[in-house]
Amino acid sequence: MENLRKDQNSPKMLQMIRVRSLLSNVFNKYVSKEWIESDLFFLTNQTLANKSCSDWIQFQANNLSLVEDYKRLTPCPKTQRQMKADMGRFTVCELCGTETMPLCKIYYKKVDICYRTRTISARELERKCCYDNKGELTPGPVSGITNHEYSGADASIFSLFWEDVVPYLECCMFSNNCFKYQDLGASASRYIPPNIGASFGDPHIITFDSVEYTFNGFGEYTVLNVNNSQFILQGRMQPLNGGHNGKSPATVFTAFAMKQQGGSSIQVQRNDLQSINVCIDGIPSVIDYGHEQQATGVFIRNSSRENNPRVILAFNSGITVYVENAAVLQMAVAVPVEFKGKTSGLLGYWDDNSDKEYLLPNNKYLNTASTMSEIHHTFGQQWATKESDSLFTYGPGENHEDYFDTSYVPTFMEGYDPIIAKMSSDARKRALVTCEQSFQCIFDIAVTGRLDVGKATKEFQEWLMGIKRNLHDEGCSVVLSLVGGSVRTNVTGDLVTHYFTCNHGYVMAGKDRISCSGGFWDGSKPTCYRGSGVCKQLHISFPNGNFHGQGKKLGDRYRFKCDFPFKLIGNEEIVCGKDGLWNGKVPFCQGTNCSQVNINNSQVLIGSEGQLVISCNEGYTLIGSSVINCLNNGLLNGTLPSCVREQFLTASADNRSILLVIVVGVVVIIIIIIVVAVTTYLVRKHHRRKSTQARKKTPKSTKSQDEVSV
Repeated sequence: MENLRKDQNSPKMLQMIRVRSLLSNVFNKYVSKEWIESDLFFLTNQTLANKSCSDWIQFQANNLSLVEDYKRLTPCPKTQRQMKADMGRFTVCELCGTETMPLCKIYYKKVDICYRTRTISARELERKCCYDNKGELTPGPVSGITNHEYSGADASIFSLFWEDVVPYLECCMFSNNCFKYQDLGASASRYIPPNIGASFGDPHIITFDSVEYTFNGFGEYTVLNVNNSQFILQGRMQPLNGGHNGKSPATVFTAFAMKQQGGSSIQVQRNDLQSINVCIDGIPSVIDYGHEQQATGVFIRNSSRENNPRVILAFNSGITVYVENAAVLQMAVAVPVEFKGKTSGLLGYWDDNSDKEYLLPNNKYLNTASTMSEIHHTFGQQWATKESDSLFTYGPGENHEDYFDTSYVPTFMEGYDPIIAKMSSDARKRALVTCEQSFQCIFDIAVTGRLDVGKATKEFQEWLMGIKRNLHDEGCSVVLSLVGGSVRTNVTGDLVTHYFTCNHGYVMAGKDRISCSGGFWDGSKPTCYRGSGVCKQLHISFPNGNFHGQGKKLGDRYRFKCDFPFKLIGNEEIVCGKDGLWNGKVPFCQGTNCSQVNINNSQVLIGSEGQLVISCNEGYTLIGSSVINCLNNGLLNGTLPSCVREQFLTASADNRSILLVIVVGVVVIIIIIIVVAVTTYLVRKHHRRKSTQARKKTPKSTKSQDEVSV
């Protein structure tokens, strides 16, 4: 220590104290029997530390290529909750690992845990992010430039200490240069959380712009294509068994396959043991629970959530895929902001605008307000894969076509009320108890007949909402803004409270006040909706037609249809949008102009007084009036005639003649039979009368003869 004070150019040395028990002091020799060692520590003074820190910072700053390379790494999330929700791009730093000494807690002020980026830069640099025991971002080795060759599971405790701890000690503990240390590697841009799309349950698909729809395909489909096939995620959909009478009119995802350009092809699928099988480049792989396996360009972790097996796949592009096996296979994918505007497939086009959501393979868009049937046929089925594009591995005797059924048509249910109406009273009660306010849960129970499917849907929804909330949680220090309103902030000690007010013409949905203490909020920021927060009540008068629909909430819709011969003017369907406005006006039925009348196989002419004159084409005969008057309102004063092929009329006439002859013949035969029967009866009666008279005369003659003889 004395030499260190005198010689300011003394080399830097790491120190460790060993305490040993004395076995023998013969010849001044010490033999260690049992011993303990102290933590590593670093001996220096303020002058040396100041000079070493300045030299280190100058060296780092002069190497601009390293600095710029470092700044391109993913910035640190502002809270630990954000970090845990984005663990696809980060992992726990070895400084805090249990396999080594917890250096982060020993040497860094307020540091409780540190993480590092999974992906290293082109110059093999990585970023470290540290948090205090309240989950707030705090100084650590986060801003220093750390070379990857000194990191990782194989790094020694000495290299970790020298690379990560010593610069921090020299700059922040033994000198007053901590602000320079923290600013050195500061990110040029703030942390922007990834966006999440998901599929769960029947399945319900939530796009990156938070548009939700239900799609029941039967085959293999492109779920997500990022940046012209830089990353592809495909899903296999098959019928779900175990519903009504053992089957259900729905399909679910049973497997997913994914690949990043230049990386391994990964397939995950549900097995009969309610677990998940993983194949890497077509070869089955067993990953122990709680462990990771690295393939080309991807880390694969075997984990669980709520006792449901889960596989997390973190690609070095920053894309993270979560696949979970509950009652059905469920999936979520997190995509970094640099891929915004570069997505397609069933998860939609991400541009923060739901108006252009259903991007088709031909680069056209389907209207977001389309019906379930239109979405199924015009959008979803267009993303069916081809055999040449499939990422799936098939078993012996199987091929791509074996998993397709193009004739399959699912059950389409539009809206909440029709679903409830189709359920029995007991099923409705059980569903409402299980699902509470989850429409998707009720939908799945109604379609599949299975409570476990609905329950799994509700639980996955809650997890999805939680991870989205955590991704946007920036701690108590976050500056909040409110679209369509204003925010007033009050700070009392460690308690931060925000008060929200909506502007005139807007109404609030949510709490008007939330507080934060220790990095935890007691609620979420509300939303200000224009007007009443719902669409204006429609007072519909729709003569000469009919309409179906009810409600004025988001997603409520009305359908219109005109009676014949009226024509619909306007949209066939209007829908209540999220801005509290209907997407169109109520249409009306307009009388068809007489000149627009068309009769098959005829010519329709307009007479001098506006009447219609109908003449049939050659070979056809007019049935009905040849002249019909046209009223002032454009309607016809009469019934439209028709033109029938003459052969049909001739054949009909011949048939009627034959029928008449047959009827007459039958009548004649019946009359003849009656006449013959009556005649026969009369003749027989006459013969019987004569016979009776003859028998009466015969005895009298005999008596007369006797009398003469006497």
